[in-house]
Amino acid sequence: MFVLAEIEGQAEFSHVPETWAGKWLLAFRQRGVPYSPADWLGRTPSVAERQSLSRAVRRLAVGGLLERVSQQSCNRLAFVRPTPAGLIRAMSQSTGQVNAKDVSRSLSQTDWGMSLVEALAKKDFRVAG
Repeated sequence: MFVLAEIEGQAEFSHVPETWAGKWLLAFRQRGVPYSPADWLGRTPSVAERQSLSRAVRRLAVGGLLERVSQQSCNRLAFVRPTPAGLIRAMSQSTGQVNAKDVSRSLSQTDWGMSLVEALAKKDFRVAG
């Protein structure tokens, strides 16, 4: 759900041209949602929480719901991207709390999100709120 919230939140920056975008926004548009447990939790996670999140991301990737993207220079997890199946599942479980229009607008500004926009359109998610 953290990943979905990050994607939805980026909709407010969809009008920002790439030449004006900061490092974080460019990374989001080019690679995926930055893997940042501290930002997601709003605090520094404990060692156990970091391990738990890492294992959960691995399980979601193995289950075909999330794609892990490593840093270019090493094998360390840096970004995550939902798969079409993962996005549909997260949207279905959000019970109207997520604005599908914002998610689509945000994803359409990325190098990696058009297949996800198409998946949302096929499922005809209603705009929340």
